[in-house]
Amino acid sequence: KLLDNQKSVKETHEILVKAREENVQLKRQIITIKNKTQTEEEKAIEEEYNKLKKKQEGIEKTIEHENTRTKFYLKRFEIDLKSIQEQIDGKKREIAVVERQNKELEDKIYKQKRTIKENQLKLRIE
Repeated sequence: KLLDNQKSVKETHEILVKAREENVQLKRQIITIKNKTQTEEEKAIEEEYNKLKKKQEGIEKTIEHENTRTKFYLKRFEIDLKSIQEQIDGKKREIAVVERQNKELEDKIYKQKRTIKENQLKLRIE
């Protein structure tokens, strides 16, 4: 009976040692898989980050380009606006000259009419 117990203890001990070894191997495998998974996840995250970074840089370049274009067109618009304002000012001056000439002509016409009336009166008197 004692031998049977010793044999059972020895078998149990061997099973326990094997189980511990298997446990250690499984832990190592889990750590390896975990590290591999972390590395793959980190790689995937880094790739996604790089894609987003490139996209952001592209958008920033587009914004910069559009800002430059907008500034250019705004400058052109300001120049065109200035030119139009100068044309308007020129037309206003022309209108002022024509109005002055018109007034002078109206004054001449008035004076001529008055002179004609005076002459008609003189003729009647004579």
